[in-house]
Amino acid sequence: MRKFARLSILPLLAFLLCLTACDWLKTSDDENPTLSIQSPTSYFSWVTTGETMDLAGTAADNESIKSVKITVNGHTVSAAGKTSWTADDLPLSLGENFVVAKVSDKAGNTATDTLWVTRNHDVEFSGIPWFSQNSIFKGQTSHVTVRQALGQSAKGVSSVRLVRLNPDLSIAGEIGSLYDDGDLNNHHDEILGDGVYSGFLGIYEENTGTALFRVEASTNAPNDNYSPLYRVYVYDTVGQTEIDNIVANHQDLDDVLNATGATSLAQAADSLKYWFEHRPGVAAVDLVDGHLEVTYASGITGGVIFSETDADGNIITKGNFSAEQRSAQPSVPIGKPTRGENSLRKIPSPKVRTPKTVDPTAIQDKDVLIWAPFENAFSVDMRPGLEDIFDNSDLDLNVVSLTNQECTIASLENLADYGTIIVDSHGAGGEHILTGELMTAGNLMDHLLQLIGGQISYFENITYSNVGGFAKNGTVYSVRSSYIANLSGTLPNSVVFNGSCESTKTLNLANAFLGKGARAYLGYDRIVSTTFCKDTCDAFFTKMAIEHKDNGDAFTADQTDPGSHHATFNMVAFTNALHYSFDLINGDFEMGSLNGWTRAGDGRVITQLAGIMPPEGNYMGIISTGLGYITDSGSISQSFKVPDSASNLSLKWNFISEEFMEWVGSQFQDYLTFAIVDSVGTEHVIFHNTIDTFTAFDLIDSSPPIVFDHGDTYMTDWHQFIADITAYRGQVIRLVIYIGDVGDSSYDSACLLDQIMIY
Repeated sequence: MRKFARLSILPLLAFLLCLTACDWLKTSDDENPTLSIQSPTSYFSWVTTGETMDLAGTAADNESIKSVKITVNGHTVSAAGKTSWTADDLPLSLGENFVVAKVSDKAGNTATDTLWVTRNHDVEFSGIPWFSQNSIFKGQTSHVTVRQALGQSAKGVSSVRLVRLNPDLSIAGEIGSLYDDGDLNNHHDEILGDGVYSGFLGIYEENTGTALFRVEASTNAPNDNYSPLYRVYVYDTVGQTEIDNIVANHQDLDDVLNATGATSLAQAADSLKYWFEHRPGVAAVDLVDGHLEVTYASGITGGVIFSETDADGNIITKGNFSAEQRSAQPSVPIGKPTRGENSLRKIPSPKVRTPKTVDPTAIQDKDVLIWAPFENAFSVDMRPGLEDIFDNSDLDLNVVSLTNQECTIASLENLADYGTIIVDSHGAGGEHILTGELMTAGNLMDHLLQLIGGQISYFENITYSNVGGFAKNGTVYSVRSSYIANLSGTLPNSVVFNGSCESTKTLNLANAFLGKGARAYLGYDRIVSTTFCKDTCDAFFTKMAIEHKDNGDAFTADQTDPGSHHATFNMVAFTNALHYSFDLINGDFEMGSLNGWTRAGDGRVITQLAGIMPPEGNYMGIISTGLGYITDSGSISQSFKVPDSASNLSLKWNFISEEFMEWVGSQFQDYLTFAIVDSVGTEHVIFHNTIDTFTAFDLIDSSPPIVFDHGDTYMTDWHQFIADITAYRGQVIRLVIYIGDVGDSSYDSACLLDQIMIY
């Protein structure tokens, strides 16, 4: 009996040992997942006239996602999918709706994203309000240009106003009216009747903090309609004494260092930290992984980064010096190639906007920006090699290169125009990208609100030669993640290569770019040498632009800089399938922008022009001889590959001019030209008409009247042009559409465009 008992307890002991071992093997997961609403917008507010909405987004976790749930006005449903999730036909109440998306992992960790949705009665708004500045000083009237585009349903609008809101979104007061009257001087409205309402308004706030605004549109119906919300940040003013201190504290840093006897960058950082701590106006000084951050009483931050140079004075590292200190890794492991697959378009749009054919994993613009503010200082120049790579690509991408002091803060305002963004600069902490714009006492005042608001900072670059001695290389501004996040427009599925030090040390910049519509962000977790940066960048874009590989195949994980700092090359991406496209993109302009097209001069997308509507859809393109603030004649162009099955290029056009009828037969011959540039660069004109020859198209008087400069316009009305392109099958060609002003610029002409396609 005792023998039986002894034998029977052995399985029990084994079971208990197994439980103990399993418990010992468990790892605690205290890391929160991430979640982002991507569609219908990534902005925090959206409006519609629909009774329901579709919601979609992405989520990621270091372990495993359990669920994604969506709550609308207290009613909760489960989303379909996890890393890429959707929830369709969510019911909306008239007025305000509060939407919460919540992701949970298996350990119970959660994350949320929210969206304010306004269901309007009878007016669609096209995009969010545009403000010429999003921050002001307390107690001062700031004059701000405000614009809001309305959809085609806005024909019955009687008035449009900017209103200030209370925290509960009720109206606190009216700021002023917006007009679609073409009054450039008084209302800053560029084109009469284009559906864009503008105003030049004074905004006054008594308290610091965040002020909420929106545009209100009234019709004959008893209820008003409202735009998405817009935040304006209100700050205390900064005294002249603090500004003088900031400038003075950066004047002679090289002399300060060379007087200390420091013989390394580490000693230099310690010496400067002590020196700044005793300077007037400085509230705090922090040494963060090799760079100094200096904070003043107003909250303005600046600092110093440190770089190594060779005996010839050329910079061989892109900032800082610490080889040992590392901050904690970001919440999403950035060494992994992706953060999950996402097939969603990142285009904020009403549900009715449905482009005919959109490849969700294609880069949606063929313009490339190479931005190199320290080209003259770095020992390795990345730009020429990159230009060669794109020039040797059969994609015919359009490359724009900015170098040295061309790389201002303002030069980054139009990042939404580029499908590829390559930064070759200094950086710090995954938060700063240094520009080539020198800080001066004069422009510091111009940038004061951005400095106080934390959108930009400034840095002195101190270099230490490997043969000894410190040098001051000029105080320049840096843009921060909040600057990127607050840019207007949406990046068109862009790929962003940030070749600055510590560009993936945190996820700040990565999240800012991805949140604006980029689909892949690449950078380095530590200090990177100029040589390793160039090698990895060239290899990546050679594979993407010449070998036509997706970003997942073009990126090689676990590459480490053989230099002393051992930076790892990282990619944070929503998809591994991002690629350049040979297709004609956005030929119907239903993206609501010129994504896909290269623009020069005056080119834009509008919903209407006086009584003229798009022949199909919600949007049409317009090029002109210079309307509003733009004085240069416009053109748009795009490269694409002609499939072997395609025979025709088709587009619809409507030419409108103030030259008709008075100046027919004169020297004032404004013109419109369509041309094809073939694969060897030869331009073939396929359509060309002037004021005189347009009279063959049975011109009609514009009604309601269209006024550019003088009014009295006539137009051809919509016509379809078809060209035989069988001779170009298999070739990558560029379609160029341009308008020109001959004689003078007093009488303007414009051309509306739509339904550009090949078949």
